[in-house]
Amino acid sequence: QQTEVPNLEGDEVGTGIVWAKHWYDGLTLMTQTTNKLFALGTGTAYIGTENIQKGFGRDISSFHNSTKRIGDTGNGTPILVGECGIPFNMTPEPWLPGQNFDRCNYAMNN
Repeated sequence: QQTEVPNLEGDEVGTGIVWAKHWYDGLTLMTQTTNKLFALGTGTAYIGTENIQKGFGRDISSFHNSTKRIGDTGNGTPILVGECGIPFNMTPEPWLPGQNFDRCNYAMNN
């Protein structure tokens, strides 16, 4: 479920605010594995590699529209994607030497 962004006026926000949004592929986060053909975005399931990449791009670009309700500049509040990534436990024992991080690399870069 997506959280609503509050409508805040400039005097309620103050100056120097940045929205530190977090974003993940929900399926990768829940299963600790990556799926090349199916993913869960922000409230949407994506099927197929091309649809996943385009869908994730739309998810992240939608952050800008949400920030237009914060502050009174009309341009929105600056966004810092404060956290994105993959689960740290996609590799069985990531702290051991010689681990293969191919699955992690694929999940972060595709």
